[in-house]
Amino acid sequence: MGYQKEKASNGGVWKLEGRVGVDRNPLVGESNVYQNRLESGRSIFITWTKPLFDGGYRSAVKDELAYRQESAELQTTQATNQAREDVRLALDNYRLAMNTIRVQRNIIHTSQQIIDSIKLGSTAGNSNYDRLLQETSKLYENKYELSQANVRALESYIALKIATSSLDTSDLAAISLGLKPHNGTGVVAD
Repeated sequence: MGYQKEKASNGGVWKLEGRVGVDRNPLVGESNVYQNRLESGRSIFITWTKPLFDGGYRSAVKDELAYRQESAELQTTQATNQAREDVRLALDNYRLAMNTIRVQRNIIHTSQQIIDSIKLGSTAGNSNYDRLLQETSKLYENKYELSQANVRALESYIALKIATSSLDTSDLAAISLGLKPHNGTGVVAD
């Protein structure tokens, strides 16, 4: 057990080698013909190599690499979470802007109906010019709010496309078309 710890902590390596064979004995001269010139031999070598002490450099480098890997994983997780949050926020803003447009269109439609009913009443002899002016003013305020909602929707659309990294030239053309003046109904005026 103690050896295994030392081997693991110091990085030592054991190596076992063996050799069996017949070698010529160089000590036996040529003059002695009767002496056996061949001798058999066996040898076993056990070696242990251990790197020189490096003052803890290897373990420090190993720890640094582990910390760098952990830091990179945390940064990746943080970037992924941030991207998800950006997409979610952009999508929520886009949905809110589209709902605002829908509501503003309904308000404009209702205002137009009120104005039409006031006009019908005035042809029947009721004089409601003050009310007609107020409702017409509200109608134009609502049309202005609709144009502002359209701009917010385009901003949200751009933010969503950027968050999902899918903004391209066709989107820019559609956005450019969306920024042209409207006739109050959300349709581009010619």
